Amino acid sequence: MSKGAQKKLIQSKALRHPSSYVKALYNNKYKSLVFDETDCLMFKGQWRKSGFKSPASAKLDLEIGPGSGAFFAHLTANNPDRLFIAVELKYKPLIQSIRRIRNNDYLNARAIRYNARLLEDVFALEELNNVYIYFPDPWPKKRHHKHRLIKPDFVNKLYQLQRKSSFVEIKTDHQSYYMEMQSIFKGSPYCLSGYSYNLQKDAHLNENNFITPFEKIFIRKNLPIYYAKYIKTSS
Repeated sequence: MSKGAQKKLIQSKALRHPSSYVKALYNNKYKSLVFDETDCLMFKGQWRKSGFKSPASAKLDLEIGPGSGAFFAHLTANNPDRLFIAVELKYKPLIQSIRRIRNNDYLNARAIRYNARLLEDVFALEELNNVYIYFPDPWPKKRHHKHRLIKPDFVNKLYQLQRKSSFVEIKTDHQSYYMEMQSIFKGSPYCLSGYSYNLQKDAHLNENNFITPFEKIFIRKNLPIYYAKYIKTSS
């Protein structure tokens, strides 16, 4: 089973042979920016106040699986009035993302090492605003579909963690996973706000679309990017 599908977290500090990325998690220059699977739990329900020293009214957004961190950096740079957290289980993309933040002195971003399937451990009810899930692992083999992130239980829990009028924005290159996600969200309390079966050819939706490095791979191959946005309309 891939690390991304595991629900039991291996403690970073317990690793006998930590890689350079694991060691970077505890580098002093990242101390206030990135938190391991234990330290991040201290901020549950207090992310605005304790994690960022911000007022309770501040908007707190989450990116699940930041990849190289390009989009995460774009969000923080272009929305200085909002707070951002990236959640990632794998060490390399976690550190790559936070390095972008540190190198550009963005003060409104944090990153945590945790399994996105267990967000309720890290965030309190209605603590989050917008959530971005770009190119989640499609687990393409049928016998592995059970490991996909977007499942009814996950979507319903995510709904409870978000504040009213917040959204979930999704992109994927995988058609069958996209259709499955659409079905799951349709059966949830979320309301569909917008969608596209080929984002690059949708002039309206693509106008403000940030093209991630991963997305560029599919564009060069002339393959469609599937997109959907869902709104939490009530508490």
